[in-house]
Amino acid sequence: GVCTASAMEGVAMNGGLKLLGIDVPEKVDSGKLRVFVAVERSSEEAPAQVALIVRNKSPKGEVRAAKVLKTVPADGSSVAVGIEVPFTEAGSHTLQVSVCAADAQGEITDSLFQSEYDNVQCIVEAPRPPMPRLQQKDALVLCGVDIPEIVAQGKMQIFVALKRTWHDAARDVALIVRDKLPNGERRAAVVYRTLGDDAEPIGIEVPMGEAGTHELTVQIAKVVKGEMIEVFCIEGRKVQVTNPPPVLLGENANIRLCGIDVPKQVDGGSLRAIVSVQRSAATAPRHLCLIARNTLPDGSKRASVVKKIVHESDTDTIGMEVPLGEAGEHWLQFSVAECTEEGMVELFHIPARAVTVTNPPMPRLAEESAVVLCGVDVQGGRWPNLCASPVLNNRMHVIVALARTWDDAPEHFALVVRDVGAGRAAVVRKVLSGFEPATIGLEVPMTEAGSHLVEVSVAAVEADGQLRTLLSLPATEVEVRPAAVVAEDKAVEKALVDLTLEEEAEEAEEELASVVTPVKVTLNVSGVDSVIRRMSLPLRLRSDGTPVRGFASMMEAVCGAFRADLQPARAVTLSYRDEDGDSVVISSDHELGIALQHRVGGPLLRMKLVQ
Repeated sequence: GVCTASAMEGVAMNGGLKLLGIDVPEKVDSGKLRVFVAVERSSEEAPAQVALIVRNKSPKGEVRAAKVLKTVPADGSSVAVGIEVPFTEAGSHTLQVSVCAADAQGEITDSLFQSEYDNVQCIVEAPRPPMPRLQQKDALVLCGVDIPEIVAQGKMQIFVALKRTWHDAARDVALIVRDKLPNGERRAAVVYRTLGDDAEPIGIEVPMGEAGTHELTVQIAKVVKGEMIEVFCIEGRKVQVTNPPPVLLGENANIRLCGIDVPKQVDGGSLRAIVSVQRSAATAPRHLCLIARNTLPDGSKRASVVKKIVHESDTDTIGMEVPLGEAGEHWLQFSVAECTEEGMVELFHIPARAVTVTNPPMPRLAEESAVVLCGVDVQGGRWPNLCASPVLNNRMHVIVALARTWDDAPEHFALVVRDVGAGRAAVVRKVLSGFEPATIGLEVPMTEAGSHLVEVSVAAVEADGQLRTLLSLPATEVEVRPAAVVAEDKAVEKALVDLTLEEEAEEAEEELASVVTPVKVTLNVSGVDSVIRRMSLPLRLRSDGTPVRGFASMMEAVCGAFRADLQPARAVTLSYRDEDGDSVVISSDHELGIALQHRVGGPLLRMKLVQ
């Protein structure tokens, strides 16, 4: 007899075989139907072989059958029998699964178990089109590029799709967009991504506020050991940019407030705020200022002001940078005012908004054995420009800042200062047990006039008292002045102080114009351009265009922006390229004023920081 479906709900026995289980799927979406049964010999009369037969009645009424044979173990162990048949017609199928006895030649002798399954669904997916291959190189495939032809919102989004086709293909890639503006100025933006094994999109958003026709070049590069190697390049894409009408937030005295940009969180120690204004009539005020009033977390208050002369009737911006070093929640209130002889007349009052300030990350000049060198001061010369001041009182001061970053870091430290030429050294020891940055200082007697070569190092003090050097700085040249020269220097210093006071008095009498200058700086280390950064720097200008203490503030801002990329104990210089293509070094306010007057290609000042 045949064991039917009702008897197969549990363990069934027939003809010396025990049916342990059967597996038939309800839905098939892979194009293959797989059916499995498990049987076991239960008596001596069990057949030598079993046959699994699957009969399929398709939605069109066609009947097909497939069979597979399997030997039954004589030791009584269970055996699984499986079969895979094509299953490609979409719709509801009716299956009949039979387990039959077979002789040694494979002929069917008896049907032992049988079951029917109605409504087995076959799901057929639409065939996927082949992956597009616009370009292929170095086991990378460029599958797609999306560059809009028209931009109307001031920002453009560009997407590319990449696929790795081999295991050694690059995973770290960069998407670079180079934009040639209608006025001939050029700028670039880059974004980095890490690819997986499937095709992945990479997108970048680029500001495009200048109306007109922009010419774009899109590059895809692989990043190998920090360097970008071009793989694909799409050139000559024209993009039409139309400026939308400015958003009007308020209007007063023929001055329109079009926008304000204030970040919600600050983690770099300073906040950059920008407001956008527009003169709507010829009688509108030209001398405007942006005022920032800051309420600190401890309740104290302070304010900052930046002035600007607005000449044109087009939309213009006023930007300022506010120092925010205290961690916590600050409340900043901004105002736009007109500068008059009687004082500032407020035009727009922007309500206060909360800004969360977090402490900037700890500087890392060097690291060894879970000890980080956070700062260096050799006779007034600080990183990254370790140019020591002359020693005037026969005492040289050296200070280093250290931080422990792990429990097993050393706690006993020594600051060692060696005078290479004199062949002598000075050492001071200190115990640092916490994880906050701490300083170690040393005052070294220097009585012999002349130039001295000084080496500074930080060592760990071992249990036996021996010193193990952790961090070393390159030798720094220090000049020791004799007493006569010191007296002369003091006289010169007094004259300089008097001159500085006179200049400050002149500055107070002279009306200074405050402007925010857009700057693009390229970092060049050992002759190789490595990093490009854009920033806006507030400067105060005299009537002849010369900045007031602008060079010092610019060097501080530029070195701060490249803090993580500069190498310690190496001097830096700032230069620009004039209209003749020559590289001109900037070392004073006068030279910076000349650079501002000889900007090439627009208001952007392009400079190079060389180390």
